[in-house]
Amino acid sequence: MKRLFTFIIAALVFSNISAQHISGEEALEISAYPNPVSSRLHFTTNEKAIGTTVRIINVLGTEVLSYELSTTRDAIDVSRLQSGLYLYSIIDKNDHIVQTGKFNKE
Repeated sequence: MKRLFTFIIAALVFSNISAQHISGEEALEISAYPNPVSSRLHFTTNEKAIGTTVRIINVLGTEVLSYELSTTRDAIDVSRLQSGLYLYSIIDKNDHIVQTGKFNKE
């Protein structure tokens, strides 16, 4: 139930691919593109974001992918995901959500 609630709140708050910084700490600069995406979702970050985890969640609130960002320019293969709306969360090393966003998979 917690996952579904998180998804509903995030879907109401975030209206495009631009991720929102939700932590009170110094900002991580992370952008995701393209939107919609067919094969690879790219992430461009600053150095502070290296080592954070990207969790991708489907509309049912189930985590479908998890990936650790290892460079300032990284990409996740989403080609095997079904078409539809997905949310992503950027999780820091302390397991806190520091940023969220959404994308459409073609």
